[in-house]
Amino acid sequence: MDTKENITAKLTAKDDKYACAFADKIISESQETDEWYEYFDDFALLLDYPKSLVRNRVLYILAANAQ
Repeated sequence: MDTKENITAKLTAKDDKYACAFADKIISESQETDEWYEYFDDFALLLDYPKSLVRNRVLYILAANAQ
């Protein structure tokens, strides 16, 4: 499993295609397992991120983990 810092770095990467693909992976896995729930608070911290694409990604991740 990735570290918290590594997950944050991947979700905020300058390469938007890569970051989006990683977010999609988290969302997909979150709909089937609770593997990513332990990072819920870390994801929530990214809601204040300056870049709107990152905030949107995180919002979908949080929604998938709230189920």
